[in-house]
Amino acid sequence: MTSPHNDTKSHVSHIAQSYTDVKGEQKHELNDQYVQPVKEPSTNLPFDQQMAIEKGSYKQKADREIKEDDEEVLRKKDQRQTKKMPAKNTTSISQKNNQFNESINNFDHNETSKNILIGSFIGGWNQLRPLIEICKILMNRGHNVTLISPGKYSSPSSDYPIIHHISSGPSFDLSIIPEYREILSEEYMANETIKVDLFFCDLFLNEACIDVAWLMNKPLVTMSSKLSMTYIPYKSDPMMGCHVNMEREPFLERFRCAIIAPIQMNYVLSPYTKRLNELRKSLDVSNSESFEKLQNSLFLADTFFGFETPHQTPPLYQEIGPIMSDNHLPLTKDLNNFIALHRRIIYVNFGTQVCTTYMTNVILLQAFIEAINNNIIDGIIWKLTKSSSKVLFPSTIMLSGSKTIINTSNHPSIHIIEESPQFAILNHSNIKIHLTHGGIGSIYESLFTGTPMLLLPIAFDQFGNSEKLLENGVGLLLSKVSLDVQDIIRKIQTLQKDKYILINVERMKSLAILNSKRKFRAADLIEFVLYSNQLNSMTNFHENSFKEDLKIWRITPEMRLGLKYLDVYVSLLMGFLIIIMIIIWVICEACKFIFGNFISFFTGHKMSQVRS
Repeated sequence: MTSPHNDTKSHVSHIAQSYTDVKGEQKHELNDQYVQPVKEPSTNLPFDQQMAIEKGSYKQKADREIKEDDEEVLRKKDQRQTKKMPAKNTTSISQKNNQFNESINNFDHNETSKNILIGSFIGGWNQLRPLIEICKILMNRGHNVTLISPGKYSSPSSDYPIIHHISSGPSFDLSIIPEYREILSEEYMANETIKVDLFFCDLFLNEACIDVAWLMNKPLVTMSSKLSMTYIPYKSDPMMGCHVNMEREPFLERFRCAIIAPIQMNYVLSPYTKRLNELRKSLDVSNSESFEKLQNSLFLADTFFGFETPHQTPPLYQEIGPIMSDNHLPLTKDLNNFIALHRRIIYVNFGTQVCTTYMTNVILLQAFIEAINNNIIDGIIWKLTKSSSKVLFPSTIMLSGSKTIINTSNHPSIHIIEESPQFAILNHSNIKIHLTHGGIGSIYESLFTGTPMLLLPIAFDQFGNSEKLLENGVGLLLSKVSLDVQDIIRKIQTLQKDKYILINVERMKSLAILNSKRKFRAADLIEFVLYSNQLNSMTNFHENSFKEDLKIWRITPEMRLGLKYLDVYVSLLMGFLIIIMIIIWVICEACKFIFGNFISFFTGHKMSQVRS
């Protein structure tokens, strides 16, 4: 049996011979076409010139006859060779080319299915949804996906494929954070059992997932809700007491946020980093920073420019947001009836990971009821988690400037829910405002449906997200430490009437819709990482070839040249300095010459006067 390599080689030789034959025939035709006719000698010329021309004509004729004979011999020889060779089946070659093009456009992913492991430290549907949406595409292409996260996981609807889930512990709780050792053990055991081809890690606090990928020398893809992997001096974070965009801040504030605040943050985190490195050392894991491990890996950001502060990003850092679901849960019958009876509704949802205090809920509810009494809004839909529905929600409210007590448990304009088909609610025209904590999932659904936002950030990235929305003019901000009833009412009214806000909401809605299909690009990029690693292993590259492959993709030519092309600029600067020094030297020498001549002249003139 011949090897595929030999078959390919013979096929290429066959095509090359065909090309040679065709070119040969074209060449013969051109020779026949461009043979010059023999000129007849002119009778008006002298005899010697006529003889010379006639002699040259005979010579040209003889040369032509010899050339024609040679061509005839070559033509017969080509015909004999053509009879011996098999006929060229140009149709089959064309069909093969068409099949090759079709195989590129319609790649059969089932023939090359891979095992992908999703790792999340926090878990919960809101945190997992972007990763699951991308993996849903990969599963439809034939890949196998396993999820490791705390708590229990089940598909939110029949539209999502069933994913094998390995629990890393109880549901995430800020007061009970799982040990790094336990999570690392779960990730390692999953890799040994499943034979993982690629790790897909949620970046937030997920050191264990990144470490296992590097320990096993497997391809790694990380994902976050923001472009936090790049250091940009004019970008900062409200969690450090700074603003998202520092371009309008004074010099001292910009200096503090660009230099001092990061040093302070590293100092605060140093005990935790030290403890983490001790655990790594005990498990024979490299204690290098995660940032170093992620330098040559694909990083996906569930965000988009227009929402993010613009800045440059390396090639391996891809913004692929907003990631939206293809299908959404419909409104329940009760919700549909309530929304149909109210035309100006405020929808309240603070997510599943954080919750507001009892006093915060009192102030908010008082402001909403007074807004209803002033005909600013006419309905409230409030989503509460099961753990906080009875404890943190006030049953009665006293209005401002009076002793009127409102019973909230059976108020006709208040609808309390525990499970929320949020997209269907926000997509209804009767929902005028969304009061949100600033979670990225809630923000994207509000932008996608064109719903203005009243923002009350509580923790984590919610402060930064809220500032971005405030800068883009699609929402107004509340402070959890200084809530005021009249301020809330005033902002509710502004969100419904301010033309500037309503125009910006429509602009951001268009951006969100246009960018919402980039999750398919994210799936394509993950497949590129998978198949790049597969091709490297097929060619017997060394074990770090995959990292080097993506390193070539990530690093620009100026970086590979050593000093970001600084050698060229430094040499140019040195050239300018040398030229300037030469000019200065010439000027100094000229000054010395002129000054010396002047002194000599003045001294000689004075001596002549003395002699006289």
